[in-house]
Amino acid sequence: LDLILHTPGGDIAATESIVTYLKKMFNGDVRAFIPQISMSAGTMIAMSCKEIIMGEQSSLGPIDPQMGGIACQAVVDEFRRAVDEVSKNPAALGLWQTIISKYHPTFLTACENAIAWSVELAEQWLNEVNSEIDFDKIMGVFLNHNKSYSHSRHLSKQDCKDAGLNVIDLEEN
Repeated sequence: LDLILHTPGGDIAATESIVTYLKKMFNGDVRAFIPQISMSAGTMIAMSCKEIIMGEQSSLGPIDPQMGGIACQAVVDEFRRAVDEVSKNPAALGLWQTIISKYHPTFLTACENAIAWSVELAEQWLNEVNSEIDFDKIMGVFLNHNKSYSHSRHLSKQDCKDAGLNVIDLEEN
């Protein structure tokens, strides 16, 4: 299957269903063509493909999960920062209580679960494509919100190649 992906992203559960279906129907023989952008969940779908065809104008994006437009990793990091700052300076408790109290009671756990789910799927799909892949290097580029700074960051064809994805130049064909 040659799959043309042009998407701002989507839900991880839907992504898992789509990839599972396509891998079963086409026995893993799927290529992703990225004419312009395939962000977030679209990037995860591309990562599940045996080849990713990208041009000079093509971009993939970070796969760090979001909850209500908020980066899950930023929430987890902020909570850890709060714990650290309060342990060093108990007078900071009032400020951090105000900030953390804005979170729904299960929000932190939901963010941690979303991150774990993204890592699990990406690792599984990348290993199915190439068991020799440097997963940590790829995740350092695509899942590290502290490095990408924004979920909407566009990662060029060269960025994707440098990360270790199997990217084929569209211009060569």
